[in-house]
Amino acid sequence: MVSNGDTSDESPDRVRFRFELPAEPSGVPLLRHELTRWAQGLGIEDEVLGNVRLAVTEAVTNAVIHAYVGQPVDTVAVEARPGRDELVVRVTDRGRGLGPRADSPGLGMGLPLIGRLCTHVDLSQGPGGLGSEVRMTFAAAGLTGPASGEGSDTLEDIFAALARAGASDAFGGDDIGVLAELLVPRLADLCSVTLLDETGAGRRVGARVAHPDGSIDPEGSAWALRFPLTPNAPSAIAASTGITQTTRITDAWRREVCPDETWADELAALDLTWWAAIPLMTGATPVGAVTIAGRDRDMDGAVDAVSRVAEHAAGLVASARLVDDLRRTRRRLERILGALTEAVTVSAPEGRLVYANEAAVRLLGAADVDELLNETPAALAKRFRITDEHGRPVEFGALPSRRVLSGNPSEPMLTRSVHIATGRAYWLRTSATLLDDDGPLAVTVIQDVTAQTEGEHRNRFLADLGEALGSTLELDEMLRRLAVLTVPTLADWCVIDLVTEGGPVHRVALHHSDSELVRRGAELNQRHPPDLTRGEGIAKVVRENVPVHAEVITDEMLQEGAYDEEHLEALRAFGLRSAALLPMLARGRTLGVLTLLTAESGRTLTEADVAFAGDVARRVAMAVDNARLFAARDR
Repeated sequence: MVSNGDTSDESPDRVRFRFELPAEPSGVPLLRHELTRWAQGLGIEDEVLGNVRLAVTEAVTNAVIHAYVGQPVDTVAVEARPGRDELVVRVTDRGRGLGPRADSPGLGMGLPLIGRLCTHVDLSQGPGGLGSEVRMTFAAAGLTGPASGEGSDTLEDIFAALARAGASDAFGGDDIGVLAELLVPRLADLCSVTLLDETGAGRRVGARVAHPDGSIDPEGSAWALRFPLTPNAPSAIAASTGITQTTRITDAWRREVCPDETWADELAALDLTWWAAIPLMTGATPVGAVTIAGRDRDMDGAVDAVSRVAEHAAGLVASARLVDDLRRTRRRLERILGALTEAVTVSAPEGRLVYANEAAVRLLGAADVDELLNETPAALAKRFRITDEHGRPVEFGALPSRRVLSGNPSEPMLTRSVHIATGRAYWLRTSATLLDDDGPLAVTVIQDVTAQTEGEHRNRFLADLGEALGSTLELDEMLRRLAVLTVPTLADWCVIDLVTEGGPVHRVALHHSDSELVRRGAELNQRHPPDLTRGEGIAKVVRENVPVHAEVITDEMLQEGAYDEEHLEALRAFGLRSAALLPMLARGRTLGVLTLLTAESGRTLTEADVAFAGDVARRVAMAVDNARLFAARDR
């Protein structure tokens, strides 16, 4: 299915490119041909066009090979649009996504190659969380269109305004209608906000319209508020299905969604060219929808931006409804909160818990609710090693519940919390609301966002890895950059050893965030370099081409790996918790070993961590092999 810059007067997308092909190798040459023809029509220079063709071919080929392994073959879609002195191309599939998988040989040099050809490349989940998306930006002087970074300051302003609104004790679910005022005219020319009630019926709680002459008046907003919520309206479909709806506005579409000619004429007078409805979701449950429409704006960019805003707004709706229920009766509170998947606690002024639901019991590692209620807040916090998203320790007094009980404002906080007893790491989004009807209480909602956040971090890591591997062909420097990139995203320590054919192991990189520990580690390696003739660590990886994983490093393991008592005591001093040693395999040979270690973070490396690191090791091995081939060619 191909759409290449339709030039009809009714098409606002006449300078866009879309090509959808079955995920089969035979479709790739036709894609290249169509993309080239379309890009030449924009006047893109041959050098830039060559980069585009090569990068897109690499991304599409990867999707064809890997996306649908083990499931029915679907399609791969390529979309391109000109921006301001740039060309933006997206390659999406509906396959297995970007998660680590044992059957995949990795992308080889694909990511570094794409990284060198583009000015920017992002990897993320595909639309609706299905499959994967590679978004590539190419410098192309002379093209016109919206800049890809445009609107970032606007989003920050909107997020800040939402946070201020949600922090108010008087904030209710219907108050999310303020979104209409925040989005028009910043990101759209029309916005209406719809919420679903307990019966599933929708009702409008806010609307705003910017007229073609730039004016914004109460009549326009009132019209949008009154616009009928028909079953076939995009907002109704988005709210009931949880799926974003987009459309280009035509006369036929207006007649379909409007109940009569008067409504259709009023809508036509606004001169809008596109319409979209983005669901408001709490977990997997839709609670409403945000409808936007525009004239000369970039629809895809607006939908992407408003989708991000909708995630925050839905959380505020959920929190407001939760607080409203809290303020009614304790019995209703316990029925509702007991059924939630999010952990919910209620704290008294001194900080002691007076309520916790079952999800909180599981998340905090307690035997039952009574254990939590009888524990001091500080003792509960000490069960975890808590850091912010940048790895900085979070003090007990900085937690949202403590802040609101102290009379200070508190915005939702994202933390990485490691359960000290088990070493399991969680990403938690915690928010707190102060209730002061009959003495102050802090209601805390803790969402486990580990899977989502880990996925985002790993996607960013893969993008950064592509840049690191493609930034230089100087082997040692490339591997040192990799080691720095790995800490602390994947582990507390990263060690990279290369296998010298017929000789000893050569350590090329060792990194930790503490330079003093790096110095001590380097000195220990000089005194006791890896020995391929003994032990079950590096020697086993090189000998058998298999990973070695110690979820928990025991003292017995340290004793087995130590050369003597002095070496053993030095190893113990590092406080190592978990380890994964991955073979860097290329063309059937182990070129080196990527070692990841955790220590002071308390994290344990899980099987999922090892699978992801194994994929990283394969990509690195391909880069090492290519760098050596390149060096040999130049000799």
